[in-house]
Amino acid sequence: MSVLILNRFPSRMARYKEWLWDFDGEINLFTSQRTLDEFDGFNVIQGYAHFQNNANVEIDAELLFQKAPFSHIVALDETEIVRAALLRQRFGINGQHYSSALAFRDKVLMKDQVCRAGVPTPKYLRVHHPLDVWDFITHYGYPVVLKPVDGFGSIGVKVVKSEQELRTILQDGLPSNYEVEQFVDGPMYTIDGLVIDRTVSFVSSTKYVNGCLDFDTTTGYVVLHPQSTLLSRFKEFITKVFSAMPTPDHCSFHCEVFLTSDDKIVFCEIACRTGGGMIDEAILRMYGVDLNGYQTRLECALPVPVLPQSQHIDKLFGTVMIPRQARTLVDLPMQLPFDWVELYMPNGKVGTQYTAPQSYLDNVGTIMVSGRNEAVVEDRLNEATAWFNEHVIWKD
Repeated sequence: MSVLILNRFPSRMARYKEWLWDFDGEINLFTSQRTLDEFDGFNVIQGYAHFQNNANVEIDAELLFQKAPFSHIVALDETEIVRAALLRQRFGINGQHYSSALAFRDKVLMKDQVCRAGVPTPKYLRVHHPLDVWDFITHYGYPVVLKPVDGFGSIGVKVVKSEQELRTILQDGLPSNYEVEQFVDGPMYTIDGLVIDRTVSFVSSTKYVNGCLDFDTTTGYVVLHPQSTLLSRFKEFITKVFSAMPTPDHCSFHCEVFLTSDDKIVFCEIACRTGGGMIDEAILRMYGVDLNGYQTRLECALPVPVLPQSQHIDKLFGTVMIPRQARTLVDLPMQLPFDWVELYMPNGKVGTQYTAPQSYLDNVGTIMVSGRNEAVVEDRLNEATAWFNEHVIWKD
């Protein structure tokens, strides 16, 4: 028994040796070259430049399998899920295979699946030609959303509110892997959790603050209380989504939904991996559930801890990501003077000339706070953001 891990994360997010402490076999790691020095103690460890697109990963997996066949493949990152599924299928390894992985990666395929099951979804269309976008807008009107069908982290997503904005976007051409869909006016929520034995076994939810498409302003979220009436509705909704999808036996998941002004839950998209933006850390601190740890152990056929049944929570958590500016970063704070700041990660590099943010991932600081209820957490996110912006220094 052995495992191959495909990894793009830094070691603080990828605690494989901790998660697999009782795995009785070889643990092999293929990882990004930039994080290679952070890992040790693996039977085979190999680093790759441009890991996401480096096809030598597949070749080396083939050579390793021929030399020492492995029985499990772990891939936690959005960009590695299809790659891992193809390798499992090629080597006859249990776990998620290609058709399932693609359905959770391709935003048009996933909408096809859930629409057929009657899950409310915005009107959408795969774009093959710019006139597809023009015809879609002619029929449904503005605003619309353009997004890569296989994107993540809101990278490449554009909200188009007028013909002028559309023409500006089309000046540079439109990539071939895009879809267009109706814009839904309403707050966005995430539904996060675990599927175990094809059953939704754990669910948490967050509400976005400012929304995940407001790249030029702070983007954040507040984790909902487990007794929230919305959370119970989200559990029912996500169960229906998974019943429509080619769901793997086990996975963590991250689903985004809208809540409309007439109180309807509308599907946006779903991924069979843990959400970003430190959602996993917030859930770990709040519930004691390590989503990536569970996912890794389940993939390796190891037992997992019993999931919490109690809804007693001492405090809630929220996180905000401070966007970079199209300026030079002169200085940024190394700590914040609030005892309710649970975690602060200064991500900016002093002296760097930044370009405008294209995703919430383009941030110079991430701040996690806690509070007794959702309102307090949101107030503290705003207070921490204001303090940060007063003390960070930019120059033109």
